[in-house]
Amino acid sequence: MVGLRRPHNRILWKRLQQKHTLCRQDALVLLIALQIAVLAVLGLATWLLPIYLERRVSEAARGAVDQRVGVALANHQHELEKQSELLRQSLALTRDRFSHDYSLFAAKRNEVYAALYALLERAAGGYGGHFAVITSQREFSRSGAPVLRRLASTLEPISEDERAEFQSAIERNDLDSARSHATRLHKIASVREAYGAFMAFKNEFILNSIYISVPLESLLQKAVSLLARLSTHGDDVIDGERLRYAEANKEYESLRTVLLEVRDRMRLEMTEGFRQASDA
Repeated sequence: MVGLRRPHNRILWKRLQQKHTLCRQDALVLLIALQIAVLAVLGLATWLLPIYLERRVSEAARGAVDQRVGVALANHQHELEKQSELLRQSLALTRDRFSHDYSLFAAKRNEVYAALYALLERAAGGYGGHFAVITSQREFSRSGAPVLRRLASTLEPISEDERAEFQSAIERNDLDSARSHATRLHKIASVREAYGAFMAFKNEFILNSIYISVPLESLLQKAVSLLARLSTHGDDVIDGERLRYAEANKEYESLRTVLLEVRDRMRLEMTEGFRQASDA
């Protein structure tokens, strides 16, 4: 050190001092730059870390949500399929039950229609023998005692007094009187039989109205009205009163027209019922 302080070494000493000073300055600058870099990295990390963490948390949450949604959707789809199957089975049972119930209803309705039409035809036919354009009545003016005796025991419906009077004429061998009784009572019996069919038809109509459609019900009510009018003419026949033939014939022909409409309507409804049953 002493040697370096000599005059000829002063320049070298100064240069060494300057070099040492420069080294310290460079180290200081480097330290400051390093600190700045560290601060910059820490600042960048401080800015990026929340974003990174938020994104990772969002992705994790989204994955958890997606999983829960997928499970919920799968459960919901399973429940829908289960409900759909139950509904399908219920509809099938309802359809089978409806088909069975309708078959029972249609069978009963067809029985009612057949019975109603038969009674209506019997009533119309009974009155037709007296009020049609061509009447048909049995005549006993030439009948012998055996025929008259058999008729007296089997003819219906007549009263006991009428039957007794008829049989008495036969027993007295008063064949002319017996034949007259036979012709008159046979006519009376046919009118009463027609009236009996009319009343049976009316009762059947009322008791089974639940099976009868509205259009058919309207036609049957017309038939009832016309039969009621014909029954008053039938009373004239029974009582031996003068017959209003033109009026009775007009009402009878109207009844025949209604009867054809009733028949066509019944056929239509029964055919439609068969078609619906086959479609079911």
